[in-house]
Amino acid sequence: MSESPIVPSNPDHSEFLRIYTQHHRALYHYALMLVVRHADVDDVLQEASVALWKKFGEYDSRLPFLPWARRVVYLEVLNLRQRQKKLPVALTAEVIEQLAADNPAHDDVLEVQRQALGSCVQKLRVKDRDLLDARYRAESSLSSFAKSAGRPVQSIYVTLNRIRKQLMQCVDRALRAEGMV
Repeated sequence: MSESPIVPSNPDHSEFLRIYTQHHRALYHYALMLVVRHADVDDVLQEASVALWKKFGEYDSRLPFLPWARRVVYLEVLNLRQRQKKLPVALTAEVIEQLAADNPAHDDVLEVQRQALGSCVQKLRVKDRDLLDARYRAESSLSSFAKSAGRPVQSIYVTLNRIRKQLMQCVDRALRAEGMV
């Protein structure tokens, strides 16, 4: 016979704020992994934080907060996809589900990868950083982006692939230096 979960009947929202603040960065990175646009990450987190606030009375404090909160973020990502059905799909539902799978063993590696990627992006030439930033902030297809940039699609494609390859190699070096590969 299993114990019933510890669920506060009158949740302490100051406790919620403490726990949520502690895990906000991890939730942000998790949402960033599941959506393409930064503005969407902010929307997802805003909706998830409201849902988490409302459901905090159902949270079992004997269990880790982060997996519970990630599930709510995941559901908000699915809600966002429903609202944006007309927009081009960057990630399939299957890919989002795989990314959303809770695998704490990879959290440390993901954090090192994120930090390394940020550092590697800063090492890029300014014009490459600007192109990368402009492309991934664009809410349009590659061909529309190329047209607005006044460059052939193939040229943008080749340049972005070169930049991605540089970034992958840089991140790989950083992971090797940390002994993670």
